[in-house]
Amino acid sequence: MRILALYEESAKYKRPLKQFLNGYAKSHRKQNVDTLRAGHYFIDAALQIETQVGSGAFRRKGGAQVNAAQAEAVMVAVMEAASKGLVPSDLLGKITALQSDQEFIASTTKSTADNDAVQQRLAKAKEYLIDHG
Repeated sequence: MRILALYEESAKYKRPLKQFLNGYAKSHRKQNVDTLRAGHYFIDAALQIETQVGSGAFRRKGGAQVNAAQAEAVMVAVMEAASKGLVPSDLLGKITALQSDQEFIASTTKSTADNDAVQQRLAKAKEYLIDHG
């Protein structure tokens, strides 16, 4: 739900994350992910990432655990690319470059629920995965 909420309403994001997610859930309570356009982009993004990159897309370089902040940023950016028909064929290279960006690392490491950190990591992921097309 966190990924769908940030995909659809990232401009409205304000800390605390729990309150943001509760508001999103309340307004989307009766919707089914399969009928949401965002749900289709979520599935497409997940398949593209699984096929092209694997679980490393959601982990720090050399790390074993999923980093939720990194996962949400990558998924949201790939969903946006899918919505525009612009999913890169070289996701592995683009995600690898994103994982080396110091601003992205900082925004996915400390104070990850801060408004600025959320906006910065989403912007960085979109920059690397969409804008560098």
